[in-house]
Amino acid sequence: MLRQWAPGVIALVCLSGCSASTAFYMQGNRALAAGEYDRAIHAYSSALIENPQHVGARTALGVAHYRRGSFPAAIQALEEAQSLDPYDPRIQLYLGLSYLRLGQPDRSRQHLTALLEQIPNFIVREQAMRAMSVTQEADLSDSVREYVAHSLEQTIRQEQRVAALADRVRILETQQLYRPAPHVIRSTRCR
Repeated sequence: MLRQWAPGVIALVCLSGCSASTAFYMQGNRALAAGEYDRAIHAYSSALIENPQHVGARTALGVAHYRRGSFPAAIQALEEAQSLDPYDPRIQLYLGLSYLRLGQPDRSRQHLTALLEQIPNFIVREQAMRAMSVTQEADLSDSVREYVAHSLEQTIRQEQRVAALADRVRILETQQLYRPAPHVIRSTRCR
């Protein structure tokens, strides 16, 4: 079905002045948000064919693979993204989570430690430190690793939503403060 729409989407994108890789990237973002991971992976892969240096598409491809449960593929995409942007905390997070899910706690802690250095949010830092302390246990079951990874990912996603809402509130408050005074029309008739 995507192949039927691709020529039309690319033509529309070219007319609007946006690159095909950006269009595929945005399509992948919508699919990822909807939980359609196979469709997201296809869209991000198409974006990378158009622009192999698209860090956002490569990172999101890794996230889509992670959420699909394809941890080795997630690690490959995320490590390629990290070579393009070594300071992206999202890359560190999903590399740490992928290694955790694969049962490699040392590699997981390495990336989660790097994440701690990049994230100032107290709640996220606290949750990441809990996750790292739990992963020091010798024999964690798959279900415990899954739970720890899921809870850390959900904490970060929740904090991102809170930050986005706080930004939106600040914008609305600023708009309210700078609203121009209403224009008053005075009557020229004498009373």
